[in-house]
Order: sequence, then C-alpha cells, then structure tokens
Amino acid sequence: MEPNYSNKCDKKLLLLQKLEEDTQSSDVDIYDASESGIQETTSSYNPERYITSIKIPIDKPHTQSVFYMPPIAEAFYIAKGVSVPQVILNAGGIILGLGLKNNPTHKLINKNQYNLMIEAIVQYLKQANNLFKLENQFMMDRYPSKDSGHISGKDQEILLNNIIIPGIQMFGGSVNAQIFLESAITQQYGY
Repeated sequence: MEPNYSNKCDKKLLLLQKLEEDTQSSDVDIYDASESGIQETTSSYNPERYITSIKIPIDKPHTQSVFYMPPIAEAFYIAKGVSVPQVILNAGGIILGLGLKNNPTHKLINKNQYNLMIEAIVQYLKQANNLFKLENQFMMDRYPSKDSGHISGKDQEILLNNIIIPGIQMFGGSVNAQIFLESAITQQYGY
C-alpha cells in the first residue's frame, strides 16, 4: 500500500526515513547549515542558560517527555508574560546536549535553533485559547515550577506537531517542532 503523504503520520514517517537514509549515507549532520541545507534566521530571544551540568540520558528514555517538556514549559511561562524560572531555562540543556551517536561532542541543535523553536511555541500559545488549554493540561497532570512539569504524551505530540518553526528548514521545506526534536533524538540514540 502506497503511503498517503497528505496524512501527518505518513509525512512524519517520510521525514524520518529520509533522515535515516541521509545519516546512513554520509557523516553530514542535518543540523549543520553549511553542509546540509538547513536554513535558519537568528532568534531575538536568547536567555542565559546554565547547562554545563545537564546530562542527557545514556539510553533512550521510554517516553519523549524528557525532551519535549522543557521547550513547552519555557514557552508556557513566556506566553503567560511571567519570568521563566532558571531551572526551566536550564532544562533546555538536555536538548542542547544531543549529539551524533558516533560523535556525541558534535551537538545537533544549537542555541539559536532552540530559541527559534521556543519563539514559535510562544506564538502558537498566544493564538486562540491555546495557552488556556495548555494551562489546563498542566493542571490535570503536573504544573511546571521546580521542573518542566508534565502533560500527557499525546498532548505533547499534538502541540509540537502544530508548530512550524519559522526560520528553520529541513530537507528543503519547513519543519514542525516534533519532527525537529525527533530527528535529533533519533541521531543521538541511533533508533
């Protein structure tokens, strides 16, 4: 059966297959704009993060929450118009620490790319009732204060799938936040 590329799941599968082919066929990092064709603009948002002590898990976690919740929580605070707790800013280090499986010192997502993603999530949260909806999801699970909080995995994926990151393109087209993160996670852990 031929995949239906108008379906979001099939598009995700196609992008992940393309990522797999590209990373197997060469040592080119898809996040290196000079070699891979990723195009990006510069973020106007650049908070101080203390991330040198943040360690990524050795083995791939059973859920993506450890990677998905830090940017969601950070954008949540910004969209509410309140200062982001330093512990939540620092939690972004888990994403900024992702590296190639065969070369972990080669980081896959730089600070500018991460900040562009945060800006895109903030803009999404400011539309319609998205911020209210996210706050309710936090209240139903775990509110972000001493850590990045938590919402259901399904809600995390729905939110991140709805966010196109302006200023970043992969494989010649725009990319949503979920695919952007999943691509780096896949390169880090190799599966």
